[in-house]
Amino acid sequence: MDQSFSGSIRWAGDNSKCLDVQGGSPLVGAHVGLWACRADHPNQQFAWTEGDGRIRWLTYPSLCLTAAAPGLPIQLDLCDSPTAPFDAAAHGTKAICTSEGVCMTVQDTEAALMLMMLGLGSCFLMMTPLSAFWRVTAAADAHDARLGRRLGWEQPGLMLMMLVFLAMVLMDINFCPHLGREQLQLMLMMLGVLVIVMLLMMPLMMLMMFVFHGALGVNGCG
Repeated sequence: MDQSFSGSIRWAGDNSKCLDVQGGSPLVGAHVGLWACRADHPNQQFAWTEGDGRIRWLTYPSLCLTAAAPGLPIQLDLCDSPTAPFDAAAHGTKAICTSEGVCMTVQDTEAALMLMMLGLGSCFLMMTPLSAFWRVTAAADAHDARLGRRLGWEQPGLMLMMLVFLAMVLMDINFCPHLGREQLQLMLMMLGVLVIVMLLMMPLMMLMMFVFHGALGVNGCG
């Protein structure tokens, strides 16, 4: 079985919590939830298989994570089930979603025991909540459990937002030929700040976009 990754999967909302097959039950329909991370524990070891995007439970590789529909809990199912596939890739911090844009997320942060599928296309663009982000920790780097809340360039929403912002900048320059050197320097400076903010926190990035566009309006380009 070709694997692109094997190891534990930590939740972005709490770096100490990992995906866990509850009770270690090797049965179809067994629930998968959150539990305190335990290094190399067999209930917390998973793998993504190259080519089919399935998240397998390494203790019983014939069983995969699945959910029948949005709003239903994550369970184990046979890996040849049509409800099993996820869009998955190598380890890192990202949302874990199906090809229909349904994300794996934590709905009950108090009990921290139940995972649910988040529907309505919320895995696309900038709408993915923090509760749907996970960090894959491979055995080779299990000592580095730092989850952080960083968002990588692998997120398509970030790339799309950056392209939209660059398009806004080009349009503003095109329709405002009278912009002086100081205004152009301000635009470039804010663009650099935006790149840094984008790598740290999405809400601040959106705020910077509004501030930037508002500043151009004050200069008669709105």
